[in-house]
Amino acid sequence: MHDPRLVPICQPSLVLAAFPLGDCGKAMADLLIGVRNKFFAGDHQGALQEIEGMLSRGEGPRAEVEVFLYRCNIAQGKYKFVKSSIAPDASSPVLLSLRLLASYYDTENHAPILESLSQMERDSHFAGNTIFRTVQSVILSHEDRLEEAFTCLQNLPDSLEIFALRINLLLTMNRIPLAAQELAKMRGINSEATITRLAAAVVALHQDQVDDALGTYQDLKEKYGATSYLLAAQAAAILRKKPRDLANATTLLKEALRAAPYNYDAMASLLVCYLHRMAPEDIAQADFLRRQLQTEAPWHPYVTRMKNAEAALNAAVAMVQPQ
Repeated sequence: MHDPRLVPICQPSLVLAAFPLGDCGKAMADLLIGVRNKFFAGDHQGALQEIEGMLSRGEGPRAEVEVFLYRCNIAQGKYKFVKSSIAPDASSPVLLSLRLLASYYDTENHAPILESLSQMERDSHFAGNTIFRTVQSVILSHEDRLEEAFTCLQNLPDSLEIFALRINLLLTMNRIPLAAQELAKMRGINSEATITRLAAAVVALHQDQVDDALGTYQDLKEKYGATSYLLAAQAAAILRKKPRDLANATTLLKEALRAAPYNYDAMASLLVCYLHRMAPEDIAQADFLRRQLQTEAPWHPYVTRMKNAEAALNAAVAMVQPQ
C-alpha cells in the first residue's frame, strides 16, 4: 500500500514565502524571476550564483536580494552561516525572522525558539510583517500546530508563495477541495509560474491525477535540470501510480540525495522505501538513514512521528509490565 509520507509537499519545508510582488514592485519582481524559478525548482546553487552576480553588480535593492541569499542558504541546510551573518540585535524584522528560522533548524531544543516566536508576535514591528508571519507558520507547522500555522497566513497580501504555503498546509490537513480553491486563485495570478505549476502538480497527486503531475515534473526537469526536489517529487508520483514500483522510486530518491544531501524530505521517503522492501540490507540502510535524519534534522515531521510512536509503545509496554 502506498505510504502517504512519500507524497511531496508543495515545496520542501525549508522554503519560505517571501515578499509579495507588491512589496518590491514589478521591476524587482522581474529582476528576481530567474532566482525565484530556480529556487522553487530546487536549483538552490544556481539561484545562489545569480544572487551573487546581482550583489556584485549592485542590481536591485540589496535588502530584497539578501533575503533570497539567506533563503537559499537555509534551503541548503547552512543554518550556522545564516546565524553568523545576521546579528542577533539586527534592526530588520525580516532578517531577525530568518535568523530565528535558521536557529530553529539548528537545534533540538525548540523551547527557547518558540518563546522568542511568541515574544516577536507581541511586538508590533513583527506582527504585521509578511516574512515573520510566514516564518511563524513554517515553525508552527513543524510543531504540528497546523491550524495555527494556517491562521498565520490569513489577511496577508496575496502572492504566489503565500498561496503555495496555504495549499501545502491544507493538503497536510487533508482538505483537498479547499486546496484546489486556493490553487484556482493562484492560477488567476500566474498560471505558468514555476511555483504555480509545482503547486498544481501536488494538488493533482492528491486528486489521483498522477499523469498530470508526472508531466509537470518532467517538463520542469527539462527546463531546470534534474534537481533533488524534482527527482523526489517524481518518485512520489510514481508510487502514487504504481505503489509496488519501489525499485524506480528508490533509484530516483538516491539520485535526489546525491544531488542534495540536505534534502531531508527525500531522505525520509527513501527510508520508507527501504522499510517497504524489507530485505535485510534494506533494513540496515533504513536504520542508517533513520539515525542520520534524527541527527541532522530533528525537526523533521518523520522524526516527530517516530518519537511519538516510540513514546506510545513505551507507554503501552509500561501498562502491561508486572509491578
